[in-house]
Amino acid sequence: MRGRLRHSVFFAAYMATVVFGVLIAIRPDFYNWRQWLIWQTVQVALKVGILLELGTHIFSPFPGALATMRGAVVVLLLATTVGAFISLQAGVETLPDFALRAVPVTSQGVAWGYALLLALAIWFMVPLDSWRKAILGGMAVYMMAFTVVLEIVSRWRGMRRPVSNLNMGAYVLLLVYWNWAAWRPDSDDDADVDRIRREIPLRLAARGPRP
Repeated sequence: MRGRLRHSVFFAAYMATVVFGVLIAIRPDFYNWRQWLIWQTVQVALKVGILLELGTHIFSPFPGALATMRGAVVVLLLATTVGAFISLQAGVETLPDFALRAVPVTSQGVAWGYALLLALAIWFMVPLDSWRKAILGGMAVYMMAFTVVLEIVSRWRGMRRPVSNLNMGAYVLLLVYWNWAAWRPDSDDDADVDRIRREIPLRLAARGPRP
């Protein structure tokens, strides 16, 4: 109804994976390590897609900032790949071993990617509409808080279950926030953002190359 599906195809696909979580709640017998690993792999891939999709849109009016963003994201993804490869070198004999070593590393790498994208958007003061701002802000804050920080806390003795429960509660709140952001009407600020983003390339072209 709001026409926001076209704003992020990868985000729409990512939201579809929530159905799997509902299926797990209804049919716990369907939940096993193989299904969990497939689910996590698909979600991580879609999160990377959202990251690149958002980054390309955010910095498209600024060629220099766009190049900086792409280079930083590529370096971060390469570092994440290397980290995952290193984590799999020791003690991986079963599927649970593989899942418990690879998934946290890749998830943390993607979390840092969102934090980096948010930091660059703030640093370059890029005008951004409320819907994409909600996606980026929600992803960055949630993933940094519950993928990076609480992953460290969960290693303390007796903390994994409370952290897991807190994580699920926070994720539900994130979904509620995204639903609210998706359904609310566009504001006057969103119209101003669209106008400014259309004018930026024209203004840059009018300035011409610097001597």
